[in-house]
Amino acid sequence: MKTTYLLAFLGLCAFLTLGLIGCSVSSVSIDERISSFTDDLNSADRSNTYKEFHPTLCQDAASGALNGYDWSTPFPLVGSGTPYSITSVNESDPTDVTATINGPAAFGGPTALKLVMALYNSNDWRIEQLWLNGIQIIK
Repeated sequence: MKTTYLLAFLGLCAFLTLGLIGCSVSSVSIDERISSFTDDLNSADRSNTYKEFHPTLCQDAASGALNGYDWSTPFPLVGSGTPYSITSVNESDPTDVTATINGPAAFGGPTALKLVMALYNSNDWRIEQLWLNGIQIIK
């Protein structure tokens, strides 16, 4: 009887250990977040672009202030033009990440880009502010 309880206990411990290992929280670096944002800008479907931003910017009574934002105003769709690229990134200060962004002719780049990054869940960098040529686009 004691052996049965011991085996059941060890089985439960193994199950919980494997479950916790499988639920590890992923981390996203500043570089990875910028790359993901660039991919979103180059996509025809930008419905998930708001997910690159800190969740505090996306909270309101509806599904979020940035959910449904018209990204084509500051960032015209690529179509068959030059895709967006973010280069010369300086991320030494997460509250002042500077770079150059270029894209299709309608965008009119290259343009100075500034991102203010903030940690979400202690290991996931998200965009908190976005500036183009010194003008704050996302607050």
